[in-house]
Amino acid sequence: MFPGKQHRRYSKTALLQLRPALYTGPTANEVLKKRKEFLSPSTYYFYEKPVNLVHGKMQYVFDDDGHRYLDAFGGIATVGCGHCHPDVVNAVINQTKNLQHSTVLYLNHAIADFAEALASKLPGDLKVHFAIF
Repeated sequence: MFPGKQHRRYSKTALLQLRPALYTGPTANEVLKKRKEFLSPSTYYFYEKPVNLVHGKMQYVFDDDGHRYLDAFGGIATVGCGHCHPDVVNAVINQTKNLQHSTVLYLNHAIADFAEALASKLPGDLKVHFAIF
């Protein structure tokens, strides 16, 4: 994922023993109430009683009661590397120390470096891509 980096390996035992800190935030009912009041009905959920996810680590997510679930429905950003992957967290921290966001109307090496790294993994002559960042 990150050139020149050794990837951390977690043992099965370590992954199964993951436990997040005690959750003290809003309950599922409080979150549902706010969603109904402030979000469009188009931001729906699939379940009669949706799970209130409050923590993620690698391929697991945890609800507000500390139950662990294997995330087989991860979003685009988590499918490739899991939740809160230490290498990704460190890369984000380091980048935001320099520049958090810039439009593609200005130059910054990060997007060109990313495009080059992505192109090196594409087959054949595919090297130009369009992405929404």
